[in-house]
Amino acid sequence: MSEGKNEKIMGQRKPDERTPDAGGASAPIVRTAICGMGALGMMYGGRIEDNLGPESVTYLMDPERAKRHRKDTYTINGEKRSFRISEYGECGVFDLVILAVKYGSMREAVREMEPAVRADTVLVSVMNGIESEACLAERYDRTHIITSVALGMDAMRKGTALTYTKFGKLQIGALESSQRESLKRLTDFFERAGVTYEVSEDVLHTMWNKFMLNVGLNQAITAYEADYSIVLSPGPVHEEMLRAMREVSSIAEKRGIRLTEEDIRRDLQIAGTLDPKAYPSMRQDVLAGRKTEVDMFAGKVIELGREYGIPTPVNEKYFRKIREIEKAF
Repeated sequence: MSEGKNEKIMGQRKPDERTPDAGGASAPIVRTAICGMGALGMMYGGRIEDNLGPESVTYLMDPERAKRHRKDTYTINGEKRSFRISEYGECGVFDLVILAVKYGSMREAVREMEPAVRADTVLVSVMNGIESEACLAERYDRTHIITSVALGMDAMRKGTALTYTKFGKLQIGALESSQRESLKRLTDFFERAGVTYEVSEDVLHTMWNKFMLNVGLNQAITAYEADYSIVLSPGPVHEEMLRAMREVSSIAEKRGIRLTEEDIRRDLQIAGTLDPKAYPSMRQDVLAGRKTEVDMFAGKVIELGREYGIPTPVNEKYFRKIREIEKAF
């Protein structure tokens, strides 16, 4: 398919004939591909492998990354692990594709994963933000795109080592009745794979609620080069973080999604269970000298604030501060 065509893939072509088990709308999920090998990609891949075996998961990436990372030795909570790594298009099609890349790689990954997707492949994103499902839907049929929000984990990746004490859960949901069969296939798979999940009737509220928390928590910690303790303790940084979160709630209301002060209170209560000396993925990116996802957080809030006429001064401040930090890389 040419780059210029705005044509959706899934639902408009026959199941891929390169694989004998072409599946079907009700077929169980057996083969999983994960695009992205960051903290969440490794955490979910490791759990699926633990319960369904090493042949059940393949990490897909571009040729250069695949060549480089095949030589790596990985660990999860100190245990050595060996993962199947393939180039996009090398291993045929999959029953489930999990999108777990960084924001800056999202559109490229959605395009490159096309050879792994057939007409009934279930697609799930575990990325932060509020855009990845819409990005998938630009190219693939919504029928098999299940909205998902990753909650409550404390996974941290340093180099090839992943550590976590809380696996958390995926809150998932169908936004359209046509997605319910794919949702059932996914929940059946999660049961077998040992992936903790919860089906929500209002998963969009959950998504925006997490976005609100990340906009405040992740960016405040990164902007002030700190850890969870600085934002969860009373003080100026804590109060500023709350104002950043309220900018999101004002925007969400314009989208028909009601985020309340009670939501903020519950979010911070959950965050308070995390290790106060730990820090989120955005801060991990800074420490590793990687570009952050500030465009996905403050950048998106600023964009939507302008669209709806809502001031976003704290997010504008975070955007400037984090960009200044990135310049030092």
